[in-house]
Amino acid sequence: MTTFAAWPSGYAQAHGSPNAQTIKTFSNSTNVTKSDTGTAATHTYDAASPFGATRLRVDCPAGNTNTEVQIHTGLSVAKWPDGETIAFRLWFDDWQKVADVQLYAGTASYTRYLQRNLTVQSSNVNNRNGPITFDLNSHITSVNTFTYGSDTLASVKIRVVPKSGEACRFWVDSFSIAPKSRPCVIITFDDASDTWVDTAAPYLLTNNMLATFGVGTEQIGTNDSTYCTAAELLTLQVAGHDVQVHNVTNTSFASSGLKAYMAEYDAAAAQLRTWGITNPFIYHPFVQGLYDQTALDALARRGVKVMRGVDSASATTCRINQPSAGTYTDNIVNLKIGNHGASLSLAQATTNITNLLKYGGTYVAMFHDIVPSGATGVETNEADFTGFIDLLARHRAAGLLDVMKVSDWYQGLTQPQVVS
Repeated sequence: MTTFAAWPSGYAQAHGSPNAQTIKTFSNSTNVTKSDTGTAATHTYDAASPFGATRLRVDCPAGNTNTEVQIHTGLSVAKWPDGETIAFRLWFDDWQKVADVQLYAGTASYTRYLQRNLTVQSSNVNNRNGPITFDLNSHITSVNTFTYGSDTLASVKIRVVPKSGEACRFWVDSFSIAPKSRPCVIITFDDASDTWVDTAAPYLLTNNMLATFGVGTEQIGTNDSTYCTAAELLTLQVAGHDVQVHNVTNTSFASSGLKAYMAEYDAAAAQLRTWGITNPFIYHPFVQGLYDQTALDALARRGVKVMRGVDSASATTCRINQPSAGTYTDNIVNLKIGNHGASLSLAQATTNITNLLKYGGTYVAMFHDIVPSGATGVETNEADFTGFIDLLARHRAAGLLDVMKVSDWYQGLTQPQVVS
């Protein structure tokens, strides 16, 4: 079996990556069962699928309540251990016609099982077209009655619920058991706080860590006691941090619309170049985490590789989008995020990192302003910030995780190192 070394200068493994163990590729009906409620869907094996090979195509007519694709024969993993993740890889023709996706895994006939509900229409997670990987483990469940270390994993299925009255189409590529990837933390900052250079950057330097700063250019240089100056942004770049485009103002895509939002993006990028920022602009944190397919496509055309949103239904989950021209690379990688504002305590952040060490993957720590005390809203108390960095430093020193900026993470994502 091909194995992968530690990623070069940075790394991340997504479920559905080449390092996943593919149990079933849906190129034929072996061990596959389909079922429907409401008007029946049509299931065909499409030689011209967007995955570039024959894959199961599902066409749900208006009136279909839900459709399921299941594997319940040929799968038997005794004493399924906690901390493992399963994943289905799909391709949506039009996400706006999908209401919900549900994953199930359990014993035969689901006597005991895990279930995860992934809303599409009521949040901004998973609402994009193209390839997408849905994953499930004990940390991300809606229902969990499975007995780890004792029960046999014998049945898995994915259920797609079309939006009421809509016809939807999707392709099923594969089912995988995704091995635990090496834990990684990405530290990010949004807006333009002067505490980036007064507090955050010095403490990061002390701990030999680099971060990614998404800049709202309208604030730069307007009040030196509150916001960064252009010269201070250059000091962040010289220190090795990523300096990236947030936008001109804090106006969300939902408020401005595509044309105005992208005009601001272009203006902010041009302004950063005028100030001497030279690193490639490959990362964009959406203002207030809001976007749609047109925004993803527009930013991808400008060379942006990593785009971060925040699930409007929860402050503790987000996504990073990694568009790719390649047929076989997922253009969305779902990651956990900690919104390190006043509502996230150091104890809660510590729990997030404990889960990261257990399940693997990449965790995005999102900061804005670091204040001495009395944090409100998106602010973080200095003691919570330094305590979190100290926690990461201890785990890194023990060889348990890595900390990196977005550009290094993306390089590792796209350039894994094969060793055997």
